[in-house]
Amino acid sequence: MTFVGKMLVVVQLLLSISFMALAGAVYSVQTSWKQVAETRQGTITQMQTDLTDQHTRLQRQLDEATQARDDAIGRANTAEGVNAQLKAQLANEQQQSNQIALERDSLRGLSQAKSDEAAFRDEEAQRERIASAALSGQVSELNAGLRDRDDKIFAQRLELDDLRERFDAMLADNGDLKKILRLNNLPTDPTLFTALQEPPAPVDGVVVATSIDKTNRTEAVEISIGSDDGVRKNHVLDAYSAAANSGKTRYLGKIRITHVTPDRAVGYVIESVKNGIIQRGDNVTTRL
Repeated sequence: MTFVGKMLVVVQLLLSISFMALAGAVYSVQTSWKQVAETRQGTITQMQTDLTDQHTRLQRQLDEATQARDDAIGRANTAEGVNAQLKAQLANEQQQSNQIALERDSLRGLSQAKSDEAAFRDEEAQRERIASAALSGQVSELNAGLRDRDDKIFAQRLELDDLRERFDAMLADNGDLKKILRLNNLPTDPTLFTALQEPPAPVDGVVVATSIDKTNRTEAVEISIGSDDGVRKNHVLDAYSAAANSGKTRYLGKIRITHVTPDRAVGYVIESVKNGIIQRGDNVTTRL
């Protein structure tokens, strides 16, 4: 064998050994990478599992957070509704408070007015008690006057009844006289005998009352003398006024007596001078 052949054999042997060493190294490396890959695959699987679990936890936490958010939003909405109700209730209570304040002020004013009115009524009641006491005295006086008036009315009624009886008797006598006159063919009209009556007695009187007609002139008068003084129906009296200071008299007219009582007489004005108005206090007489 040549040197070259030996060298080649040695080289081949070295190469074989190198190849074997490389193959062993490759095998070792391949085995190590496979273990690493399997280890990493397990790690990845574990990481994926952990990621899945973490994603699940995160999703659950997200769902819980979402639910909590929704619950919080619901509570917030509820709180806003309650807040709105509370605000409305507060506004209503404020309005009621203002209304109560107004009513309180009104009641205070009313109470003051009632107090003032009570004081006024108390004063008025005091005045009314004083007036009532005065009125009681007046009523007592009026009652006494009424009793006197009733007594006078009763006496006048008795007098009226007596006058009626006398009038009825006079009517009966008048009827009898008219019968006698007719039986003797004499007239029964009393006006035909006016001129035949006796002249009035010389008397003086005073006008105590007058009545006027539509023209504001004296129509009838009442005088202070009557049948007891000699005045009779159809007598004519002269009226005049006398001045107290100068003593001068002024003639006013004539009156004819139409009604006579014992101390009074009533007559109509049958003649009056120009601007002569018979008034209360003027004089009447039969002496002119």
